[in-house]
Amino acid sequence: MTYKKKPSRVLGRLGGQNNEAGKPHCHTYFNTHPEPVKTRIEAKGKVIGYLEDRTFIKLVLGSKHQLKRPPAWAIDAEAFDREVKPNATKIVVRDRETGLEYHCLVEVFDRLKADLDRGFGRQYFLTLNHWEVKGNGHHQLGLWGEGDDGR
Repeated sequence: MTYKKKPSRVLGRLGGQNNEAGKPHCHTYFNTHPEPVKTRIEAKGKVIGYLEDRTFIKLVLGSKHQLKRPPAWAIDAEAFDREVKPNATKIVVRDRETGLEYHCLVEVFDRLKADLDRGFGRQYFLTLNHWEVKGNGHHQLGLWGEGDDGR
C-alpha cells in the first residue's frame, strides 16, 4: 500500500485558454517543500520579530537597538514571557547593518537575563558575552568554549 499526499490545487489560466465549459484550465501544483510558517511577535503594537521553526528571530539595526551600557541585546519582557519562552528554543538577533547574527538558547537567555526599563517598557537583556556571533566570516566560540566541531 502506498501513501499519496493530497495535492494542493491552484487554479490559473494558460494563455487565456478555457476548457469546453468556458472555465479556466485547472492545474495541480505539488508543493513538496512548504515555506516555513512565520508568526509575527508584537509588543505595544509594533512587530519586534517573528517565530519560525521554534526560533525567535529579531531583525535590528545594531547602532540603534544594541544596548551600550552594558553591551547587550534586549527583548520586550511581556513578549518574551507570552510568546518566545513557551514557543521557541533559540533566539537569533540579526543585525542588518553588519550582517552579524547573535545566537542564544532560550533556556540560557531565561536563566541569565536581567530586567531594565529605559522608557520603552520593561525589557529583559542579556550581555553580548553570552551570545554566539556568526556571519561575515566571523565565528565566536560559544559560552562554554564549544565551536562548530563540538570541542
